[in-house]
Amino acid sequence: NQRVSKLESVLNNRTEHVRMVYENPANANNVWAALRTLDSFGVQNVDVVMEQIHYKKGWRRATMVSAMGAQKWLSLQQHYNTADMIKELREDGYRIVATDLGPESKPMSEIDWDSSPCAIVMGNELTGISDEVKAAADETFYIPMRGFCESLNLSVASAVLCTLLHTQKALKAGINERDRSRILLTWLARSIPGSLAILRREGYSITGDSLYPPIGKFTTKP
Repeated sequence: NQRVSKLESVLNNRTEHVRMVYENPANANNVWAALRTLDSFGVQNVDVVMEQIHYKKGWRRATMVSAMGAQKWLSLQQHYNTADMIKELREDGYRIVATDLGPESKPMSEIDWDSSPCAIVMGNELTGISDEVKAAADETFYIPMRGFCESLNLSVASAVLCTLLHTQKALKAGINERDRSRILLTWLARSIPGSLAILRREGYSITGDSLYPPIGKFTTKP
């Protein structure tokens, strides 16, 4: 089947060695563009911290959730506070590398991206990473700038970083077998109209209207 072959081919090139973390992003359009970039470079896992205090206007949070849910090919994990995000990443065996302009930060090319699995934290476009992330980070880095601007927007910074990771061969292909099976089944379900009805007809027990429990509010159907 051509559809299955295409999905398996893409999955074979996905990586879990690197995962991206966006902490309280401000601009939904930049987030959507960043997710498209990550998909094109094979990054499967993305974490998003959305603390209520940063989204006092309900429509801003709703817009952000909508932008996340529109990306149906990535594994998106929502966190309601930074502390829980850090704890989960540590438990999953990731070192934390964050963007920061502090005096101890290194140029991005001087980070050893290849040595062990890393979670890369990108901060808010205006305020940067939180003090919690600064305290928890194993390393911090910055993207060298030669012009008058001191920073890039979220989507452009993600693209620049992914290009570097690709050239340094840090985007190592390989997803663990449990997650691989889940991802493939979810992709198949999302790409075939009426997939849940087909599965039920074949005797599979599915509760509700989603193949898996929602991940935060970001997981698209099914």
